[in-house]
Amino acid sequence: MEAAVGRLDAWGIALRDLRTGLLDFPALVEGRQVWLCWRLGEEEVAWWHEATTGFERRQPASTLHRSGRPH
Repeated sequence: MEAAVGRLDAWGIALRDLRTGLLDFPALVEGRQVWLCWRLGEEEVAWWHEATTGFERRQPASTLHRSGRPH
């Protein structure tokens, strides 16, 4: 388990909650870093949140467009 978590960390993926399988993937949208968000049981990476916020402020990926701002 420790090796798997280390591998995720090496790829820049943040394991936020082991119990729920919550992962954040860094993404760069027009020079601005955001986190793409996925949790065990979800079919795809379909959420995002600002780099300065967390899971409770996540938004559907459909609201993130090229300008990096919600629309």
